[in-house]
Amino acid sequence: MADFTQIAEYLKRFQKINQPNKTLKQNFIFYVKKITGIILLEKEVETQNKILYIKTDSVTKNELFYKKNKLESFFKENPGCNEILFK
Repeated sequence: MADFTQIAEYLKRFQKINQPNKTLKQNFIFYVKKITGIILLEKEVETQNKILYIKTDSVTKNELFYKKNKLESFFKENPGCNEILFK
């Protein structure tokens, strides 16, 4: 039983690593909804190396691409993100 407790404590360290990415995703989703009216799901947005990857249907990607200039102010407010890429 003590082994599982030690493993749980060890894994809690890694839970904190994902937290900034989750906050960044949530902030981006909120910002997109506020600026464009487009509702993204958390599973449609991924973060890696300060890049936001949008994985959604082509219609939504096109709408976001056309409104990309409006979304660029998000980068100024969130230094943890440098770029948006569409997959």
